[in-house]
Amino acid sequence: MNWKFCVAFLLVVIIIVPTFGEIGWCGNIWPLDEADITAGEDLEVYFQIWKEGVTDSSASAPGEDLSATLYYRVSGGLHWNTITMEYNVDVGNNDEYMGVIPSSGLSPRMSIEVYCEAYDSTDGTTCQGNDQEGNPATEDDPLVYQIISPTSMDVMVYFSVDMNGVDSLVEPVSVVGTFTGWDDSPVACEDTDSDGIYECSVLIPEGSPKHQEYKYIMGSTPYIWEEIANRSFQVNDTGDGEQYLPTDYWNNRTTRPISVVFRVDMSGQIVTDPYIAGNQPPLHWGWDDGWTEHDRIYDDGTHCDETAEDSIYTTIIEFPTGTYREVEYKFTTDGTDNEPLPPFQNHRFTLTQDEDTLWLPVVTFGVLEDKVKSVPLPQDIIIVDSSPNPFNDATEIKVVIYQQLKTPATLTVYNLDGKLIRKLSDELKEPGTYNFIWNGEDNQNNPVPSGTYIYRLKSGDYTLSGKMTLLK
Repeated sequence: MNWKFCVAFLLVVIIIVPTFGEIGWCGNIWPLDEADITAGEDLEVYFQIWKEGVTDSSASAPGEDLSATLYYRVSGGLHWNTITMEYNVDVGNNDEYMGVIPSSGLSPRMSIEVYCEAYDSTDGTTCQGNDQEGNPATEDDPLVYQIISPTSMDVMVYFSVDMNGVDSLVEPVSVVGTFTGWDDSPVACEDTDSDGIYECSVLIPEGSPKHQEYKYIMGSTPYIWEEIANRSFQVNDTGDGEQYLPTDYWNNRTTRPISVVFRVDMSGQIVTDPYIAGNQPPLHWGWDDGWTEHDRIYDDGTHCDETAEDSIYTTIIEFPTGTYREVEYKFTTDGTDNEPLPPFQNHRFTLTQDEDTLWLPVVTFGVLEDKVKSVPLPQDIIIVDSSPNPFNDATEIKVVIYQQLKTPATLTVYNLDGKLIRKLSDELKEPGTYNFIWNGEDNQNNPVPSGTYIYRLKSGDYTLSGKMTLLK
């Protein structure tokens, strides 16, 4: 036997058959946690996987040796149903898979639990991730979907999108979505008062799915599409037949600079080189590409730090016009990626434009903000709505209770940071119709700024909430 030939052949095999590591990431499940799903329709669930050198090797085929499974069950059930997910499309360097839960298993007023799992047959490893907003989606902490009936009436939905800051604006600006067959019948929006905000309306007819998805487009065919995930909303068919959605931003990007104050409690930690890292410039992942003094956080009474040497480290960072509004970030005590957060999860917030400077709540190093999964009250027991919405001086929040509640319900108003603004009632229990006026003031009778607020009705484990917009 020619041993030189064998050795050479083995060397060639080693060179041309590379090995890759385990699955690097999975997640971006859609629909989001706590989504309302319309009964009578199949439910499509989407899931993405990334593995270096595998999912990014082809733009039209699934990564070799990877597969995905969709798990679902009635909430609180003992056994999971499984569906093999099919490769759908490449999304950047990720492979996207899709699985379909049949409508026969989705009945009104029930809820289901869902998670997805990626599998790599080369080493037997698996991965369970999160949804597109970072909510956990695992066997131990699954997503929860509420199954609801179709709309019971015609509802006119009003859209608005802020196009200020768009470099190359092309008219018409239109909205498309599940209610238009996407680009089959775009609905043109108009900027009637020349403020850069385009407005339009769409009639959602009775019998439609309450869950609707949409995007904005510019121009005529070929259209210029927003390069973001689909937006969504739930049709409110419990009011007067009109629904105003909060103003959107083209590609979900800011239209002016916004400063943000970050604060982290590092009590009990050994702190040598404290920095902040993140996904939106000027934040970056410094343990990968190097730190700068702009990334440092302080506990010396400077850089918006309120009290020196109290273990709460602070910095202020200005995000420029055009920043993607969904920001993820982490901290480090020593310059390494050492904040012990769950896999594939970071702190996160949305860049709002209500104020020039946004003060984020203090977070604890290594602890994600608690996300309490609320269970909506059955629609045959209670409904809540606010009108007018948006409003200037005051809005009326209407609560209708059809059956006596076991636990008295509280009605409160919060801002988007989760701060309690106003308690309107804490003793709703008996059947009847209740009307509450909120005049845009907090519990100390101080006027609050313009912006979007959340009303929340809570009774025991059940919660109903909605958004209302104050315009001054």
